[in-house]
Amino acid sequence: MVKSGEVAWVQPKDKGTRPGPRSGHTTTCTREKAIIFGGCGVQEGRSAIFNETYILHISDGFRWELADVTGDVPSPRWRHTATLLPDNNSILVFGGLCKGKRFNDTHVFDVDAKEWKAMEIAGYPPHPRSHHTATLVEFDEEEDGEAEKKIFIIGGYGGVGSCRDFSMDVVALDLDTWTWSKLERLKGPAPKPRADHAVSVAGNQLILSGGRGASAKGFSGYFDDVHVLDLAEQEWKRPPGYQPGAADAAGGGWPALPSPLWNHTAQAIESVPSYKMFVFGGQKKEFDYSGTVSVLDTGRMVWTAPVIAGTPPDAREDCSVSYDAKTCNLVYFGGWRQGWLDDLWCLNVAGIVGPPYAVQSVEPATGPVTGNTPVIVKGLGFVESTMVQVKFSDGKREATVAGKYVSPEQARARPAAALFPPPPHFSSPFFLTPPSLRRSRATRRPSRSLARSTSSSASPSRATRSPSTRRRSRST
Repeated sequence: MVKSGEVAWVQPKDKGTRPGPRSGHTTTCTREKAIIFGGCGVQEGRSAIFNETYILHISDGFRWELADVTGDVPSPRWRHTATLLPDNNSILVFGGLCKGKRFNDTHVFDVDAKEWKAMEIAGYPPHPRSHHTATLVEFDEEEDGEAEKKIFIIGGYGGVGSCRDFSMDVVALDLDTWTWSKLERLKGPAPKPRADHAVSVAGNQLILSGGRGASAKGFSGYFDDVHVLDLAEQEWKRPPGYQPGAADAAGGGWPALPSPLWNHTAQAIESVPSYKMFVFGGQKKEFDYSGTVSVLDTGRMVWTAPVIAGTPPDAREDCSVSYDAKTCNLVYFGGWRQGWLDDLWCLNVAGIVGPPYAVQSVEPATGPVTGNTPVIVKGLGFVESTMVQVKFSDGKREATVAGKYVSPEQARARPAAALFPPPPHFSSPFFLTPPSLRRSRATRRPSRSLARSTSSSASPSRATRSPSTRRRSRST
């Protein structure tokens, strides 16, 4: 069991024939599966660029399957993006690179049917590019009951004018109309043009970190800055009380990465009270690879180094990552470290973001300690277990008691009066409030623009955390 404030590395014992060593590929998790596509690597002793589609069956003992796909299979490529669509069964691939040629085509893969389809999209598409990011955001429902669904393409390499150009344009793909549009009037100071950066969605904000761009006098071309794009306000935000200074010449004033970093991974996961963004891998400087895990609390905008359990993987860049909400695992595959890699790793982050279930309410909300009152814990995603525990607190003291699984939506517990004896200076019973009564993501009003997640299942061994089952960020 992962302890609170801790993350744990595990190298699963996978089975079947795994993909060959590669980097610049994508991994996309959906419904207990991880889809790996493309990449640059080695095959039969020679470098190669791939367009194979592999499926990693997570719930079946991490079993690999080379999918027998049909339809309009994308051409071989790497440094593309792959984004999970709102139906949780389709993956959109955009752009990429093959032997010096960059793409701006769009393909969608149907996971169940194992079929690829080339998409015809109206509007003005982004210029051909690689090393960019693509992030899905689902906005609040409109008056007609429909929710806006858009994918935002940001930055990359190979933009306007020449394949040598870095860019920092923001282009949106409307998934309802399948139309491209460029965000032309963003307020605030935009980040400098770059590629090999990372973008994560946290509520109604896109958080951009690191990357590489054109070098200049006094600037190496490698970034450690962090920028925040507020989608509701259509603005690159500055921190409250921001004051420009010499140290902020390349950045947006937000707390910087621990070091310059590019070709790293970043994944924001919804948590109480704010999203947590996990950063791993990348290059800190030429041929100096990162193997550390850094966590950004997007509410306080503070970086922390979590407690690490287990043996970590070797430092690397250009690996892929996706989040499996059911197991609370970030799933990593492959990458580059003076050679291509083909290892599979999981980073369990439940100790920071909470377990993959949600507590919605406790009945009764309050009660006398002396009454030994039975309580009903209501939520989503509970799994039958004989090891259910429920934590109670009066704000100063806390105690954990055995609970009982009832259904996926309900558990029960009975706080023991002996755990909280009434203080002698109180003439009347004092009341106990379970901490799970704090407004959780499953009950509070979502922000105007947000990323959606789906419910997942796990043992409710800690009923005091309230991770959302409604929203998921999907980014690459």
